[in-house]
Amino acid sequence: MKLNSLKGLFAFAAIAAGMNTQVANAAAGNGDILLGFRATASTGANTNLVVNLGQASQFTGASSATTVTNIGADLAAIYGINWASRTDVLWGVAGASGSFAAVGSDPAKTTYASRVRPSAGTTATSWDRKSDSSSGFTTTQINTARSAFNVGTPALNSSAVTQAAADNNSWSAQQPGGAISGGISFQTWSPSIEATPAEMQDLFRMQVGSGAGSHVGTFSLGSDGAIRFVPASQVAELATGGVISVSTPEVSATSGSTSAVVTLTRTGGLAAASVLVSTATITGGAATPADFAAITGQTVNFAVGQASANVTVTLTGVVLTSTKSFNVTISSPTGATLGTVTTAKVRIRSSSPDTTAPVLALAAPVSSAVLSSAKAAVFSGTYTEANLESLTLAFNGGATVSGVPAAGNFSKSYANEAAATAAGIVPGNNTVVVAATDGDGNVTTVTRTFFYEKLVPVTVTSTNGLLTFTPKLGGTTVAPTAAIGRTYTVSAKANTGYFFGSYSGTADISAPTASISPVTFEAGESLVANFTVSPFSPTAVGGTASGTYNGIVKGSTAATDTQANAGILNVIVTSNTGAFTGKLTLNGEITPIAGLFDHVSGEFSTPTVNNGTAYDLTLDFATKVVSGSLTKFKRGVQVAQVDVNAPKAYVTTLAPFTAATYVVAFGAPASPAPDLIPGEYPEGNGYGTLTIGLKADAKLVGKLADGTAYTSSSFVCPPVGSATEDTVPVYASFATATGSLVGEALVEAGVVDSASAFRWFKKENAGQYYPYGFANGATTGLSIDIVAGGTRTAATTPTVVAGTSTVSFTGGSLDTFGDALFDVNNLVVTTTNPKLTFNATTKLLTGTYTAAGKINTIAGIVVGTTTYGYILTPLPLHTDGTGEGGLVTLVPVPAP
Repeated sequence: MKLNSLKGLFAFAAIAAGMNTQVANAAAGNGDILLGFRATASTGANTNLVVNLGQASQFTGASSATTVTNIGADLAAIYGINWASRTDVLWGVAGASGSFAAVGSDPAKTTYASRVRPSAGTTATSWDRKSDSSSGFTTTQINTARSAFNVGTPALNSSAVTQAAADNNSWSAQQPGGAISGGISFQTWSPSIEATPAEMQDLFRMQVGSGAGSHVGTFSLGSDGAIRFVPASQVAELATGGVISVSTPEVSATSGSTSAVVTLTRTGGLAAASVLVSTATITGGAATPADFAAITGQTVNFAVGQASANVTVTLTGVVLTSTKSFNVTISSPTGATLGTVTTAKVRIRSSSPDTTAPVLALAAPVSSAVLSSAKAAVFSGTYTEANLESLTLAFNGGATVSGVPAAGNFSKSYANEAAATAAGIVPGNNTVVVAATDGDGNVTTVTRTFFYEKLVPVTVTSTNGLLTFTPKLGGTTVAPTAAIGRTYTVSAKANTGYFFGSYSGTADISAPTASISPVTFEAGESLVANFTVSPFSPTAVGGTASGTYNGIVKGSTAATDTQANAGILNVIVTSNTGAFTGKLTLNGEITPIAGLFDHVSGEFSTPTVNNGTAYDLTLDFATKVVSGSLTKFKRGVQVAQVDVNAPKAYVTTLAPFTAATYVVAFGAPASPAPDLIPGEYPEGNGYGTLTIGLKADAKLVGKLADGTAYTSSSFVCPPVGSATEDTVPVYASFATATGSLVGEALVEAGVVDSASAFRWFKKENAGQYYPYGFANGATTGLSIDIVAGGTRTAATTPTVVAGTSTVSFTGGSLDTFGDALFDVNNLVVTTTNPKLTFNATTKLLTGTYTAAGKINTIAGIVVGTTTYGYILTPLPLHTDGTGEGGLVTLVPVPAP
């Protein structure tokens, strides 16, 4: 058949080899690939056979092996029937783009040429790229051969053409010994692009330039004349014959047919290979020679590059009244291996086939049943079918086995684990497919899942905690067993004083959380639950992190360090769990808080809230300090943000000191605040009594320089880090949030002082002393320091040394009174203005002074053990904004 009318078309059709077939194009143009034959002697020496394989892009873009065309009849006609075994018959491949124009992705002067492949597993050395002039000469030479092809004589049996070998433009003329340029094979490819029919050819693509060309793929020539191409991506498969299988496990032929075709395919290899094919009768099936012609050990060859082959079985063409079947089986591979499907059933259908499928029911096992490897595994059921051909079982997609049908029932049992394993049953989840097939090929299937339980010893360790398995493990606590393939859910529960840390061991664990699923075991595998001592446990190394934490809070920035952000935090952390409850007292308002500190990081945070308090806290297990920040919102608006630093308090123990009472004094500011003028802030001092109880409870009660009474209750906190003093957080809020006092008192070695300046906040109020207030108390210089204290180990207030002292009145309106003598024993003062009285039990000083015709009171306290310390400020009785305070100091008179 001539295909001259298909110029430019590279068509594909299926041939007996079962591969896509490219039918060669009879007319050649730029970018086409030519394949030529010649004989150097004997039969056909005067004639070339040349075929156009089509555009080069068909090969550079190929992704799978392809049968290009078959010219076997023309090869036999020209070179004799023994052409495939001749060594004086040579063939080669060549092509080129235009001399001056690109063809597709090939620039001008791109050339293609073949080279003998050394072996099935070895690619030939590429032809080199050439200079522009050399490539140009080669392109011209190929164009000449292409022109000669187009005027050749059409071959009798294919789209190839024949040429007279003596023609100076023929294929022979371009080869060694030919008429062009001393017979150099297409000028630049020396010595030759040719091979014998038994050899394969690698095709290379060359562009102008230097270096090796690129391997496009490999051509092979079958003994039947089939030309096959394998792309470079698949040439590795030329080294192996691959795996040959039956690709049509069931073939149907209508009654009266004279043939049936069974297709064989191979994968993973393209080297020459073969298998033997035989037919076999089955009970109640088709007979030979009445129904079909038997085949015994017929060889089916796979040529190099061939991926499939057909086996044709001759049928007698008898019209059957009932469907009959026989088998076709492959065996004894050469150069390849057999796949899993080696038998095809050929079914010759009757003239009136049955179309009703069998009725099938599976009784055992029930759905999701558990079959034990220690017992026989039984599969049974019933069927209804008069013309039953087979009843099979297949486990997990494996090979089918007979279900032993008999009188409407079937069964199959596996007495032990070895038998079940051989059948394809695996420990764990399984699927069985039961299929009933009648003589006409109607099939009914039933699919059932079941669990095959194989118990194996495992190791489970959970010191300081408890592991719960769902479903439960078998065996005993000491020697547990688990089922291979079974999915377990495991939950870890820590003993009191511990928390879950992680899992380890060799079992397949899906996640590190305390409750995990799935967990699976193999024989001998282990699961270890690691529990860690809780930092909140009373038995934790280094002491427990549970207990009471308290500390002052303040604004997180200088701009927010105001009365609105001054307060105290009290948190009680629950033993073992890390849960906490507490309260934040801020600007006189109490906000409850609660949460759960993380066992590992000690962290806890809440999301941002529209109305309430969000907090981000961390409990440091080493220092025993709760730190972080709290942010208060009202209706989505932030109204306060504070930093937290709350050490853990003693609370349950007072060691290493005993209960005691201390007298303290707050020093007056040394200079006015930037936004206040003299007279607008107190020049005197405040005072108080600090009492520490038997449970480390601390209470500070006293008065400030304007007479404001305050009370602060908290707990004593032990030293943190390198510090040596105990800390007492102090926070007192005055009525209706008119002000507050905040700071930290330090207690050590008989002295009470402060960690930093105390802050006294006071709102502006015209009806109060110092009516302009101290709204920015933390930054105005109105800070108040604890300047002296009692003895740390004393259980009572300090003792005042009896005797006569010098009393000095300084500051404010007291400054004019100077010094006087004061007899502590007789409570006598040598001046009548001011007047002064001392209470030796309470250490309180009281008195009066007259200034500008007005009587003012003096109130204070004595601190110190061997000397009189500060006496605190008098209280002004007017609201004119002028400072009427002053400092009263007692100094013992030296002995004469």
